[in-house]
Amino acid sequence: MDTTPHIAPAIAAIELSTREADRYCDEYHAPQEDSDFANFNHYVERAFTELLVLLDRLNLTAIYQRVMAEFETAQKDGFAKTIHFEDMIFSKWTDRIRLFTDAVAASYGLAKTGQVAVNDLKKVLKRAAYAICNTDIFACVPRNEADVHDRREAILKCHYPDLKR
Repeated sequence: MDTTPHIAPAIAAIELSTREADRYCDEYHAPQEDSDFANFNHYVERAFTELLVLLDRLNLTAIYQRVMAEFETAQKDGFAKTIHFEDMIFSKWTDRIRLFTDAVAASYGLAKTGQVAVNDLKKVLKRAAYAICNTDIFACVPRNEADVHDRREAILKCHYPDLKR
């Protein structure tokens, strides 16, 4: 059975769940209601589950195992785990989910490769939060504001090659 036609709606559902998780992440850290924390957890777990189902359906066992390991860590550490730097707060897990979701979308031709359209600069910076703080990529977390700006600039240059400081 060809599962290809179902990939785009599945990815759209995952993206919706991650957007909702991010929304509740913002509200959880600027408390509005007690339910914000529960909703934040719910949407992160939901996005993980949707991604795992998609990967299983596509029989992508290697990436499925990687996502399952991330899911198990999220269960242990808490789905509401966040990354803090400067005056911004980001969900650790939605950034990880997007990493895998974007890879699947690109591999099935559902993402614009070679012609990246960036409509919202804030979205790019928000998605980069995990990467610039990841000690698997950099020797340490940013030590100061200059480190944060250097790392952000490196990411932005991928989208805007003529970027000048």
